[in-house]
Amino acid sequence: MERPDEKSIMMYVAEIIKVAEARNESSSALCDPLLTESAMKLDELLLWTNGAEEALKKKHKLRKYQPQDYKDYLTFEKDLKNRKEQFDELAKHSDPEQIKLIQKCFDTIEEAKGKWLDGLDQGLPKQLAKVGQFLKEAKDELKLSCKKRRIPDTLKSICFI
Repeated sequence: MERPDEKSIMMYVAEIIKVAEARNESSSALCDPLLTESAMKLDELLLWTNGAEEALKKKHKLRKYQPQDYKDYLTFEKDLKNRKEQFDELAKHSDPEQIKLIQKCFDTIEEAKGKWLDGLDQGLPKQLAKVGQFLKEAKDELKLSCKKRRIPDTLKSICFI
């Protein structure tokens, strides 16, 4: 990345301010490795989400979804799951505004990942493409139903939200 984008800069400045304020509040914050480690991990996570967003945008722009790319999709899905788990752990120790920013990135990535899967499904043989289309429609209907009914957070993963 040659030039950091606005989100990266905002995240970096916010973490610097947070560290400075914590150091001013008490001398014990100077030795708080969790704060520094958390800030570095959040920065790394934000860089990853930005990179993933850009990569998925390029993939959608080219509209080249080959069946052999399914392995790449599965690898990406696994990496995304690991990053979300890391994010959930970091969210407990981080500024809520920063968490909202990264969560928005994850939401965008999740939506783009769905478009990638839809593109892969369109490249399936005719009989399987019908199944793929049916599953997409079912997923979309489930998403809509979940949004209308205000599903609790614990069940949102079932609803693909």
